[in-house]
Amino acid sequence: MQIYKKYLLYLVVSNSCCMATESIHQRAKKYHEYLYQNPNFPKCYLVSFPKSGNTWMRYCLEYLTKRPTLPISFYKDGRHSGHYNIMRYPHDFRHPLNVDYLKFPIIKCHFPEQIFNEKFLPFDKNNDILILLIRNYKEVIPSHMNKLEVSKFYFNILEAYENWNPANRILIYYEDFISNPEVELVRLLQFLNEPPKYLINFLENYKFHKTQCINDYAKNISKPITQGNTALFYSKKYSITELIEIDEKIKKMYPILAKKYLTRYFENL
Repeated sequence: MQIYKKYLLYLVVSNSCCMATESIHQRAKKYHEYLYQNPNFPKCYLVSFPKSGNTWMRYCLEYLTKRPTLPISFYKDGRHSGHYNIMRYPHDFRHPLNVDYLKFPIIKCHFPEQIFNEKFLPFDKNNDILILLIRNYKEVIPSHMNKLEVSKFYFNILEAYENWNPANRILIYYEDFISNPEVELVRLLQFLNEPPKYLINFLENYKFHKTQCINDYAKNISKPITQGNTALFYSKKYSITELIEIDEKIKKMYPILAKKYLTRYFENL
């Protein structure tokens, strides 16, 4: 609470004279500067392996909770640079979603070993909030299954979740998120103690928001191939025999995590 009061005072002092004339980029830069100077603000992490719907989830969170979502910048050796990435900041930059910069951010990352490392960034797995977004490993890393270091990143995410305080973590499967967004978003809002104030409007204009997010992603990175319309795409390149081999390899390499969280993805003969 003391940190939050300090932040409110900071905004009042720094923005009272120029809030009306400042661009959203200028205000966001001040926001980043504050977070950098006060690294012990309450943390909420959105973690997923690449290509697991992180960008779309960020858009949903910004619209529904009005909290900014922030990627973190790192040096090449993995050390936290102390800066929150402005160039790929929230969707609010491209389409005003009325994000509230009086709220603490949701921090987005793909590789938890970069963030969940006390040498680089203060974190508290007992009190911080963790949102984990998981997609079928045969969709996101099938071509790299023979590279242990790549599959390890996927399971580092699950391991971080496994060791987190159960009261402060939530697991969302990508497949459920895209097939039944209302159920998953309600569950997420309840977890975050956020009111569903904007949910009905969001769902009524779901296709519009999804298209807007896809277009943004295409401009800044690349156009999504599946565009969230199907859960299975990349894995269809493989035969059932090859998919079973991948399952068996995963079961052998990560028996506990696979059995606890990934049985839904095992091939049924």
